[in-house]
Amino acid sequence: MDSAIQIINGINWGQFKDLFLTLAAFLSPILALYGVKFTQTNQRMIEKSKLDTEQAKMDIQKKKSYNDFVTSERMKWIHKLREQFADFSAACNEYHLYIRFIKGPEIGLNNTDIEKIKKIQWMASYIQFSLNPNEEKDQLHKDVLKTIRNILDLMEYSHPDNDGYNENFTNHLFSFNEIAAKILKEEWETVKKEMNA
Repeated sequence: MDSAIQIINGINWGQFKDLFLTLAAFLSPILALYGVKFTQTNQRMIEKSKLDTEQAKMDIQKKKSYNDFVTSERMKWIHKLREQFADFSAACNEYHLYIRFIKGPEIGLNNTDIEKIKKIQWMASYIQFSLNPNEEKDQLHKDVLKTIRNILDLMEYSHPDNDGYNENFTNHLFSFNEIAAKILKEEWETVKKEMNA
């Protein structure tokens, strides 16, 4: 302990003070430059963070707008598809009743028959182009199109007097209505999921 006191007593405090002031004068500008650089870096990071936040908000808004658009268009498509299904079913039923009760057992198709079948075929085509049976998940779409084909085949190639015509036609039309209802329900569930996303 005595040696520490001797060292402290032996220091020339005036020289120490001068050395300290010189060192402080030399280091002050360096520390100031470091402070400016540090502040600029922090400011850039804050600005980048704000830009990233704004960009994220814009991305979310774009995605929401896109989802709203898709959902709106899907709802319109479902409404139009429902009308197409109903029109097709009604036209088929009307044709079936016409063949059974108005036209009677007359052999062959006349111009009225052909016009009615053309109208129904047009409706079937419209439905076909409204659906996408090529996606793996869309088995119902494939099923309804197959049922439409069966109905059209009965109308075009079978006569109402043939055994089983009425039963087959009724079964196919019932099957069509049932599958169409499932498609509409499935699509509506998709809309609800999109609206909740």
